[in-house]
Amino acid sequence: MSPRVSVVLPIYNEAADIESSLERLATQTFDDFEVILADGGSSDGTLTLLANWVEKDNRFRVVDNPRKLQSAGLNTALEACQGEYLVRLDGHSFVEPDYVQRCVELLDTTGAAVVGGRMIAQPVDSTVGRGIALANQSSWGAGPARFHAGAASGPAETVYLGAFRTEVVRSLGGWAEDVGVNEDYELNHRIGAAGHTVWLETDLGVGYRPRSGFKKLAIQYFRYGRSKAAVMKRHPDSIKPRQVVPSFLVPVGAAVMLPALRMLSLLGVGSHFGLVAVGAARSDASLEVRGAGALAALIMHWCWSAGFWYGLVRPFPRVQLNDRCPLRRREPLSAPHGKRGEGSARPAWAVRASDPLADGDYRSQIDRRRRRRQPLARDHRWWGAFDSVDANTGQANSSTGTRAEEAAIHRRLPVAIHATPRRSTITGHGVAPRRWAGDGQHMAASHRP
Repeated sequence: MSPRVSVVLPIYNEAADIESSLERLATQTFDDFEVILADGGSSDGTLTLLANWVEKDNRFRVVDNPRKLQSAGLNTALEACQGEYLVRLDGHSFVEPDYVQRCVELLDTTGAAVVGGRMIAQPVDSTVGRGIALANQSSWGAGPARFHAGAASGPAETVYLGAFRTEVVRSLGGWAEDVGVNEDYELNHRIGAAGHTVWLETDLGVGYRPRSGFKKLAIQYFRYGRSKAAVMKRHPDSIKPRQVVPSFLVPVGAAVMLPALRMLSLLGVGSHFGLVAVGAARSDASLEVRGAGALAALIMHWCWSAGFWYGLVRPFPRVQLNDRCPLRRREPLSAPHGKRGEGSARPAWAVRASDPLADGDYRSQIDRRRRRRQPLARDHRWWGAFDSVDANTGQANSSTGTRAEEAAIHRRLPVAIHATPRRSTITGHGVAPRRWAGDGQHMAASHRP
């Protein structure tokens, strides 16, 4: 018999908090549920912890999320879930023992398609962590969104995480995978536009672990801003005045370089700093925490604004292989099927979701990266088995390579690559026959026009 509720969690490198989160799920007062964990290739020991839970509790399942996007993981879990209701959580979420039961009762009694509550920050034990949590839970930091600041229960534009009617989510196509990390807001907007109700219950809350440092916070809010720009382009009516105001911070700050607007720019920036300082001063926290909270709020606002304008100039592609903030080091593409990197092989208990872009169609990945002029990673051992390669025919002259490897080389030859043992860079279309200078050394390639 199928469970009534499916609890879905997109997971990536959550070893620090996942054990506590799953322990709270396992002890829920409502027990007719399954837990589907969509792992995006964790490398910090998370998979070992998940394996232990799968072994000791048959309600837990793990599915593979090779695209590494949070929204893609949610959609993969959506395909696998069997419940009438879907409860969406994160790997660093902390819920009360009756959370699932209350979500089911609210869905039954309100008739809403989505129900949810407030975000309750649970910071790390440090001054900076408590300051970031203070900014996240205040109107002068995170804005006047109802699930942040709290409000009367009733219909709302969005909720934090939330519980859904599974068929409603499926009928709308699931979570959008080209709006960055704003997929929950975008889905709730579509649900409301379809005539369904999104219900906020203020005495229902989910614990959340904020970022522990200012650098991580800056990256997070840059991504939030860029994602909000993607949602605004798709749904222009979704933008709210409380989101328009902070978007002008970067243009107002940049206007200081224009002599005619310098005084107005300084006045605007100074007013913003003053409002944040007054808001932080009115809180009940210690002086150190209030100072950290004010700095966190300024980082949140300015990075969100910068990300918003960056998103307008450079939107997310319609098919996104990896969701990476430009402030982070880009990660290499996945290797073709059967050639995954060391330590990345999936355990036998993990269900692999079919994804041709992740495993099979490697040529499409190369072409996409070439158009975007981004680096392509290549392990030098892939080329080490071949003495030379004919650039015109794509045939590999090999003394040790197999036919399968020769065919793989043939598929990858339309772009010219300067290969090193660690990194390769796409440089053009033609490439002359190439030969190893020696074991472990760089491979030389001359170019043709």
